[in-house]
Amino acid sequence: MFGHKSIPYALSLAMIAWMSVSPCLAIPAFSRKHGLSCSMCHSSFPQLNKYGRDFATNSFKSDEENFKHKTYKDIGDDNLFLLKDLPLAIRTEMYFDFATRSSDETSDEFKVPWALKLLSGGDLGYDIAYYVSFFVGEFDQQTGIEQALLRFNNLFGSNLDLIVGQFQMPFGIFRHNLRPTFQDYLFYKVKPGESSTALSYDRGIAFQYWFDMGLELTASISNGSGLGEGELAENFDIDRFKHFSVHLTQRLGPVRLGLFAYYGKEELTRASDGQKWNNELNLWGPDISLAMGKAELNLQYIQRRDIKPTYGTTRETSPLFSQGFIAQAIANVLNDPAQMQVVLLFNYVDSDDPKIRQEAYSANISYLLLTNLKLVAEYTFARVRDGLEANEHRITVGVLSGI
Repeated sequence: MFGHKSIPYALSLAMIAWMSVSPCLAIPAFSRKHGLSCSMCHSSFPQLNKYGRDFATNSFKSDEENFKHKTYKDIGDDNLFLLKDLPLAIRTEMYFDFATRSSDETSDEFKVPWALKLLSGGDLGYDIAYYVSFFVGEFDQQTGIEQALLRFNNLFGSNLDLIVGQFQMPFGIFRHNLRPTFQDYLFYKVKPGESSTALSYDRGIAFQYWFDMGLELTASISNGSGLGEGELAENFDIDRFKHFSVHLTQRLGPVRLGLFAYYGKEELTRASDGQKWNNELNLWGPDISLAMGKAELNLQYIQRRDIKPTYGTTRETSPLFSQGFIAQAIANVLNDPAQMQVVLLFNYVDSDDPKIRQEAYSANISYLLLTNLKLVAEYTFARVRDGLEANEHRITVGVLSGI
């Protein structure tokens, strides 16, 4: 750990290092392929704008492009869709972090790198796309595949899409891998009692259907086991149960209203004696987004009910309840597309399990030094962390890049 007097020196070194980064002349995979700026899809990367969301759900291709001629190598086989070039991109996140706590503890460190991802994606055929992200190094993540999926668009000539593989579960408007802040969305990591289920990544299938009235339906069936390693029996699913989710979204002009529900069972094992039991869980919650020119407001409430997340306690007949609230305000300023972005984030988690109670307030400001090189500074006050009064003040400064 560094002493207090070393902090200004460390910050200076960090800023010098960031400002001396060579300009990223090559921009990420989709920009290279389509000859478009990153700003076409991102308001401030990695956050997507409306065009970016539509592009992602359209098999990563623009409607106007000459699909077959522009994308694939012609070797005389009409049934072979062989990409001319393999799309590949690299995303990095590097930070310096300083925190003080009510216990008079302080910490400061270089998180370099905090995250490193290898990304690839593109179209494999008409209305067929793939996407892969390989994750290297973050505090609470293991090195390995984060997402790997195939997307089949417009099945049977309808508005129905099918997604197969390993992906982030469709639980509403917030996406862990697209968040504009260093601070995460806390309720998405909640695991009451001894439950192993959180609102995160999983393996399974998902369906999306778009109605003409502006209603979007997303439904999924998944293992419910997250991204843990496979067992010796070559099983990723740790029990015989599957988990189910549904998310409805309706657009009404600048407002988007959403509602999701989730149900599953899981088999849990007590470490002390190997005793097994089943926990049944269900979640539900509304979400709302409001777009106001260059600003937007996102809100989500989530309630979770676990029937028996702990073995051999009074919880056998009394369910354990948890609830969370996420509020996020985003303002894009300076030029169009925005060169600077300001984000306010509020996290609140309450539960019958006192160990997972959380409350945090964050303010983030970012500046695009280049379209694919972003400087960020963030302040977070965590009033409650892991069920204890923390009164933690955290300052994080860093740089994000897409190559």
